[in-house]
Order: sequence, then structure tokens, then C-alpha cells
Amino acid sequence: MERVLVGFEGARIIEFAGGAIGLLKMIKGERAWDIVQIQLLPEWQGQGIGALLLSQALAEAAEAKATVLLSVLKVNKARRLYERLGFSVISEDENSYSMRAMP
Repeated sequence: MERVLVGFEGARIIEFAGGAIGLLKMIKGERAWDIVQIQLLPEWQGQGIGALLLSQALAEAAEAKATVLLSVLKVNKARRLYERLGFSVISEDENSYSMRAMP
């Protein structure tokens, strides 16, 4: 439950045709925005929705001149999507990469 509540004030439910299909949690600081969580139901993955959500977030951050940060598990294939959208690895630990996109 503690993990669910982290950044909850920045949570947006993603809806389609009146139903929830995902979640985007983003904490907006003055100079950096942290994408805490992005999830789509399995049947909605691979359709470009995640890329669209992230592209919109990056465009908003660019207008605010804010850097966007996120963390991704090393086993998560979404890293390729993040790199395609302009994120680069800035550090890593045993299990995950920290990534950043500059405005």
C-alpha cells in the first residue's frame, strides 16, 4: 500500500470509452518532473498509448523547461520506448536504470 500511495497526488487514471485502462503518476517539481508509475492493462499495451502519454508529458515538461526522470527495471522492455522518446540512462543499480529526458 505504501508504494501505491507514493506520488498519488499526481495520479491520473487513463480512460477509454468510459472505462479505466491505465494509470500515470507524475510528480511535478519546479525543475524536474518524476514519472513514478505508468501502467496500462495488458490488452491495451503495444498500441502506442504509452508512447502517446509519455510524449504528451514530455511536451508539457518542455514548455515548463523541466527535466523528466523515471526509473525502469532492467528486465522491463519499456526501456526501448523510453530511449526512443529521448530518455537516456543516467545511473543504474543491480535491478534498475534511472533515466532522464532534458527539455
